[in-house]
Amino acid sequence: MDVSGPYTVESIVYNNIDNAKKGGNKYMIIFVDSATRIIMIYFSKNRDDKSIMEIIKQFDSSVLSSFTLDGDIVFIQSDNGEMDTKQVRCYLRRANVLQRFTYPYHSDMNPLAERAFRTIAEMVSQGVC
Repeated sequence: MDVSGPYTVESIVYNNIDNAKKGGNKYMIIFVDSATRIIMIYFSKNRDDKSIMEIIKQFDSSVLSSFTLDGDIVFIQSDNGEMDTKQVRCYLRRANVLQRFTYPYHSDMNPLAERAFRTIAEMVSQGVC
């Protein structure tokens, strides 16, 4: 398989924020680039398909389309939750993004995103951010 650009792996985790902060956002989706360890956070008030698709489209237009070249292989790895819907799968397939899912109850399969969420949750609980 010939790949013109770098091999890129994206990790995703979606979790609930205990205390809703400014703007009433209770949920966040964390994208972690496993090569550079850059963390991108998107907040949402709801956990429905429409909100998830808005964030996926925003992430695709602002991040994936800016940093990937034609022929790059991009994976999005996530748990089997909100990212495993027909609407999300179809959108990512059209964007040439492959999905990988972790096994249920095996957070160690998505360590970068899990660690990023844990760090952010600790910062929120301590009032740092």
